[in-house]
Amino acid sequence: MNTRKWQICLLSAFLAVAAVSCVDKKPEPVPEPEPEPVVNPEPDPTPPPAPEPVKTTLRIMQFNILQSTSETAGHEWTAVRKAPSIKMLQETAPDIICLEEARRLQCDDLKSALPEYTQIRFAKDGVLKDGLQESFTTDNFKNGGQRNVVMFKTDRFEYLDAGRFWFSVDGTASGNRFDDDATTQKLTLFVHLKDKVSGKDFRVYCTHFFAKCNKEETRANCVRMSLESMQKEAKENETVLFCGDLNLDYKNAEARNTLKPLLDYAGSAALLAKESSGAETTTYNKFGTSTKVLDYILLRNASAPVYKVVDEDKYGTRYVSDHYPLYADVEF
Repeated sequence: MNTRKWQICLLSAFLAVAAVSCVDKKPEPVPEPEPEPVVNPEPDPTPPPAPEPVKTTLRIMQFNILQSTSETAGHEWTAVRKAPSIKMLQETAPDIICLEEARRLQCDDLKSALPEYTQIRFAKDGVLKDGLQESFTTDNFKNGGQRNVVMFKTDRFEYLDAGRFWFSVDGTASGNRFDDDATTQKLTLFVHLKDKVSGKDFRVYCTHFFAKCNKEETRANCVRMSLESMQKEAKENETVLFCGDLNLDYKNAEARNTLKPLLDYAGSAALLAKESSGAETTTYNKFGTSTKVLDYILLRNASAPVYKVVDEDKYGTRYVSDHYPLYADVEF
């Protein structure tokens, strides 16, 4: 074999070996990076903000409706005052209404015209029909006499319970009325409700103090008993809405002094409200012959942006009663 052929053979053999080596040789593995150590973050010492509580907002009305048997000529219930009273209630649209002096006829008229309200009512003499039990949700009383009534919108509030007392030494209908012979029976009805939206419960008082008294201290006893009841029934931070015809004229310094313990416990919506008709705006009109302030809405653990005496002549008569209705927009 000559030198040239030998070189070609040697080159071919070398190339063959190199090719085999390239096929068989595997690539070197690439090392994966070391994972970074997990460091637990320091806990945030600041707790997350609590959700804003849902507020209860409602409109409550105080209204001595004047019993339908007190038929002052030209101001009769059925012929003159009924339709304007219903129109007034529909247009002002209170969520809760406190009535005094309501006769069974008037309760039934309002129930028929305003079916969206539940009525809790109690007769001031407390005399039941034979065989019937005391009830706040069913009228089981014999007479057609005056009732204290709390009306509330059924879809807004849940009824929890209710109670009542009379202004007498033992708190009963037949009890001694502080040895004051000029008085007639007067009743306080209180109702425990729960707002279905906010879940907050609160108490509504509907009361009527004595109209005529021989003794100065008789209405002071009404103030005392009202205060004692609220302090007993309501928790310290619970909202109380107190409405009534208190027969104490706010324009009179002596009457304001009698009211002071009550006003110290629950503030007057007329004084608290930014938008207010004013604490000295007439509530007892006596069909145009009186300018007294006898009706009140008092609030504990609540605010009242608005307080209004409904004294406009726009519902069909100037006087839906011998008392003007009044309402407060309440927040708590």
